[in-house]
Amino acid sequence: MSTAQQFLEHSHRQLINRIAWSVIGSGLGVIIVCGFLLVFSPTIGIVIYGACVLFPVIGGGIALQLLRGRPLWQATLVLAVTQTISLIGAGLIFYQLALLAAIYLLFPVLFVSLSANFRLALGAAILASLLSVGIVIAPTLPGLGFDLGATLPVIVALSVGLFPFLAWVIIERMIFIQTRALAIADHQAKEAEAARAKSDAARIELEQRNAEQKRLLDLVQTLELPVIPIGKGVLATPIVGNLDSRRIAAIQDLLLQSVARERSHTVILDVTGIMTLDSAVAQALLQTAQAIRLLGAQTMLSGIRPGVAQALVELGVKLDDLHPVSDLSQALMMAGQISQPTHSVVKPFHAM
Repeated sequence: MSTAQQFLEHSHRQLINRIAWSVIGSGLGVIIVCGFLLVFSPTIGIVIYGACVLFPVIGGGIALQLLRGRPLWQATLVLAVTQTISLIGAGLIFYQLALLAAIYLLFPVLFVSLSANFRLALGAAILASLLSVGIVIAPTLPGLGFDLGATLPVIVALSVGLFPFLAWVIIERMIFIQTRALAIADHQAKEAEAARAKSDAARIELEQRNAEQKRLLDLVQTLELPVIPIGKGVLATPIVGNLDSRRIAAIQDLLLQSVARERSHTVILDVTGIMTLDSAVAQALLQTAQAIRLLGAQTMLSGIRPGVAQALVELGVKLDDLHPVSDLSQALMMAGQISQPTHSVVKPFHAM
């Protein structure tokens, strides 16, 4: 059960509790007045009227007991039924009170409505309307037409005076419940707004972290696979560490983009930092060189270690498209980027 539902349930129970005590208190007050009236004007009508008033007092006590852990509708139904029986009896027995009894039937409808059961409340309203009409137009039953005599003005005054009091008990509490419910709803709306703002802040922070992480990953990738322009139309890519499928794919993509962007005619792949080179990696490098060749550039492979060379021979890998050279300096000389020593027999390498 949500906080709002718990509040409404608790508030309705408090309201029924207050109504029950009001019915008990007002009923006992009327009974006490009837006792004084009996002293000055002892009539059977006052005794019967006091008995009619006692009936809803008993109903109020039963309702207080039912409020302790029983469903709310049971307490409201007891209040409504006992009040209705009392009013019907008073209206039929005392014809002078028929109109007041019909008006007072409004309260049982209010009691039932507090149970939040629409069908039950609608049925109570229809029944109360029919009973009100019946009490007013019903003829006096034979043998039951009692007259309150001189005490009638006092009884009518008590009944009229209690009506606004009981109405105030119900209306004031209902206004309080409505005000508190609105306050709870406003508080929950503010909490929801604060939670949304916190969620937005967390989302923005997460987006910033993701952007920073992406920037760092891009930086790591750039440092991991540097493509260095070392002259007009010449690119050098030192490859360090182990090569896996991810790094090979990154190398291929980066080199092809750089060759197309820089209009390069020579690409130098320096593998001095690679200790081992298997067949899959060698084939990937060959495919990279073939793709570079399709773009109009040549690929040179420099820095092959003895162990790597022996492995390539054992694997039977042909390096025709890679133009292997001993080291990076020789690759640069063959690319024509540095001056060749006079005693060197290495001829400059010209792009296709």
